[in-house]
Amino acid sequence: MISKRLVDVSFADLQQLVANNVQERKTLEYKSALPTNSDGDKKEFLADVSSLANTEGGDLIFGLREVDGSLQNDIGIIVENTDEEIARLENIVRDGISPRIGLDVRAIDIEGGRIVIIVRTKASFETPHRVIFGRHDKFYKRNSNGKYPMDVGELRSAFLQSGELTERIRRFRTTRIGDIKTGDTPFPLTQNDYFIAVHIVPLTAFSTSFRLSSATLSELQRGGYGAAFSPFHHGGGWSHRINLDGVVAYRTMNDPIVWSYGQLYRDGRFEGVESSILSDAAGEQHKRMPMYSVEGDTMVYVQQTLGLLTRLEIQPPFYVFVSLVGTEGLTVSPPTGRVPFGYEPITQKELLLPEVVIENVTDNLHHKFRPVFDMIWNAAGVSRSLNFDDDDNFRLRP
Repeated sequence: MISKRLVDVSFADLQQLVANNVQERKTLEYKSALPTNSDGDKKEFLADVSSLANTEGGDLIFGLREVDGSLQNDIGIIVENTDEEIARLENIVRDGISPRIGLDVRAIDIEGGRIVIIVRTKASFETPHRVIFGRHDKFYKRNSNGKYPMDVGELRSAFLQSGELTERIRRFRTTRIGDIKTGDTPFPLTQNDYFIAVHIVPLTAFSTSFRLSSATLSELQRGGYGAAFSPFHHGGGWSHRINLDGVVAYRTMNDPIVWSYGQLYRDGRFEGVESSILSDAAGEQHKRMPMYSVEGDTMVYVQQTLGLLTRLEIQPPFYVFVSLVGTEGLTVSPPTGRVPFGYEPITQKELLLPEVVIENVTDNLHHKFRPVFDMIWNAAGVSRSLNFDDDDNFRLRP
């Protein structure tokens, strides 16, 4: 796979592949021509795409030609109608693979009226996918030599892993919440009884061998990614350090005690914890959570962190979990200008909200998170979050 967002890949990147003679691998395959409408070509294309989805995802590049192990300089292919061709490829995949997979397709213009089409397949949390076109009914996977049909043992393992994968991801969140409450954090927190935690777990953390390099960890420690790598609800300056798990951004309250941190694990998992919002609410006379801040700051932080992970070449999908610990006795604060009515104290000590699955970093987070935030208001006796309008858009503060 080309180590860039698909929208950022350019002709220069393709030239670089040729200049460096980058060979095909588990996540990268070249094709000199597009598949025709023959059954054989369609089956071959579907086998390529499904094998990527069943492994680690990757790029299928149409318009690069390899001869005897060497990439050729004649980049690109001639296509009469690019949009129709992209639609045709998408339709083949939609109708020929089950379950359906996440797919991005982009055409890059080349000199002389030629184009390159890149089909990017994401690692899937619904594996294994099978080719169903023309009663083909086969499952494919990839290794460094290309695609191959999965045998019975691999299929059994794939089905078992598919059923267990989501539970493994959920267990990570649950385990970490317990660890945070007992003080197993990068630094001591000002409060272990009151905190908000955001966990972002890429599927690749459990399904591939991806690890951040030492050079990347050093760059993160030096602050090379700016505000993209910062503590949750930091409110100002922060520091970084490499630790056993990866690298952490933190803001101290009274060294070595911190009130917020963002821990990036070597495999791409992320944990952001903030300990002042809920503890401040518990200490107030009316014990109200500032819901505008809880919801708005969380979505901003998630969007920021997804951007960081993308820059670090960590691919979606992502599982995002929001957890609130120390909520018993708190209620929700009404939006500005509204009179609180019918709000009740929350009876649960913690609210471990369901996961939000982000399949593309361009997903509308307001729409994704609205049902989850509704549940916090439900716990306080309110039917829905009053900080969203009827179209699931987060309201700007009056």
